[in-house]
Amino acid sequence: MLQQMTSFRSEYDEFQESTFESNSDAFVAFVVANTTSDPANAMQRLLPNFFGRPALYGKTFVATLDQQGKPASVTMYPPAQTVQSASIYS
Repeated sequence: MLQQMTSFRSEYDEFQESTFESNSDAFVAFVVANTTSDPANAMQRLLPNFFGRPALYGKTFVATLDQQGKPASVTMYPPAQTVQSASIYS
């Protein structure tokens, strides 16, 4: 059984939609990570959608995760170039 512990309301009784969405996304990721036995299925379900990024459409990538589950590298397949994690988030 789950119980929602917050109303997502500010001290001025305004609904905090971005906090709600962030918490909802984190919960979905937690459920996916803890209920699937197939790592490829989990990865597919946890990836964001890439609408609005047509340069990525139809491309194939190989992603390597570090021991904490963060992207260590992403390589285009067939190999063209590798992007290290430092440049992914900067």
